[in-house]
Amino acid sequence: MAKARITTEGLLKQINNMKLRFDKIKALEPETLLKKANEKTWSAAEVVEHMYMGYRLYKPKFEKALASIPEASEKWDHIEARGMANWAINGLAPQTGNKIKYKMKTSKVFQPVRLPMNADQETMKNVFEDFVAGLDFMADVTRDIRTREVKAHRFNSAIGPIVRFNVAEGLQFILNHNERHMIQIDRVLGIDTSV
Repeated sequence: MAKARITTEGLLKQINNMKLRFDKIKALEPETLLKKANEKTWSAAEVVEHMYMGYRLYKPKFEKALASIPEASEKWDHIEARGMANWAINGLAPQTGNKIKYKMKTSKVFQPVRLPMNADQETMKNVFEDFVAGLDFMADVTRDIRTREVKAHRFNSAIGPIVRFNVAEGLQFILNHNERHMIQIDRVLGIDTSV
């Protein structure tokens, strides 16, 4: 398996593209965003909430890492993901043609809970604002790590200590996770938000 090559420019581009795609989604009618194909599937709004929940788990890990990793002697160009981190990052990356390589069941911890079918607009607005705030936070972290010894601190992934990330790997993992779910949203809504 090829090593994931992570750059701050690539991370920022991915974040900006996701924000542009999300602008198209949040402009849709609330009824459209809350509609489900059936009881077992998520609505587009629930997928957004799920993406936010994943980010929320990693936010304190990023904050702790940034508090401890020192300034680098020079700005780094790229890093290559290591071992199990590389496996996790590549496993979540959408494949050519927007194919999802590994389908997985979502743990109860990451099941959307704020957006039932009858959610009000204020609740949906809050979920969407939380998601955008998460993207903004990840962009800030990405800009901050440009001049840091990013490999100096590792933390456990959501699946436990078998997969440990440095900040750059963690960001790439979350963004790949979100890319998968943006494809899911497109399929649920029957639109193409790609930029």
